[in-house]
Amino acid sequence: MNPERPKDPFISDVIAYYVRSAQQPVYFTIYFVKIKFNSMTKEPVEESFLTHLEMEFPEFKLISASVRDKHKKSSGEVCGAVISMNYKKVTLSGRDVDVGVSVRTSGAQINAIPSCEAEDLNCLTLTLNEAAAKTKSGCGESKIRASNIKIRSLERRSFILTLDRDKRRTYKHVQSIEISPCLDPGYCVQKTMRSKFCLDAEKDAGLSKYMSKALPLPINTFAGIIN
Repeated sequence: MNPERPKDPFISDVIAYYVRSAQQPVYFTIYFVKIKFNSMTKEPVEESFLTHLEMEFPEFKLISASVRDKHKKSSGEVCGAVISMNYKKVTLSGRDVDVGVSVRTSGAQINAIPSCEAEDLNCLTLTLNEAAAKTKSGCGESKIRASNIKIRSLERRSFILTLDRDKRRTYKHVQSIEISPCLDPGYCVQKTMRSKFCLDAEKDAGLSKYMSKALPLPINTFAGIIN
């Protein structure tokens, strides 16, 4: 066994097999992540991922569930670090809502691939390691569906970040991350052209109104086109 091979060979297997053999494209959204570190001398890193992002606080990793349960003062309290999250919550109605909340957790996983067909929304799914206690904003969710997410560690703690379950793409001493869909280059060109002639460059104009903002990765499959 090759020790350098990632545990989840999803990307390499899909590309190697389906691109050669299949006919119809399936489109996966590529997500952009900006990584900032707790050291002021270390420059932020811009990365991308396709299927999975995992963050964990190493000092809480070895604490067993039984030990955590023993030291809980109440059913709503969890053992972990405090993080602040700002995200655009995705709803079935299409009316996305901006949410800001602080929770305590030992880590979280963010998946870009839905776990089942019933959850087939074009969005990210964030799952906290522990059920989040209810906050003043009323948010007590442990699973969150969002189109973009910003996470920042508080209490001067840092966390470890791993992209697509590939240990070669692991970052340590991370202070904050910002995740959003990668924008299509054509869409960006249209916005750039508008900004030259109008100060209000936030509104879509020209062809950008009819273009998808996200940059999809087409992979051939036998299943037909899946949105």
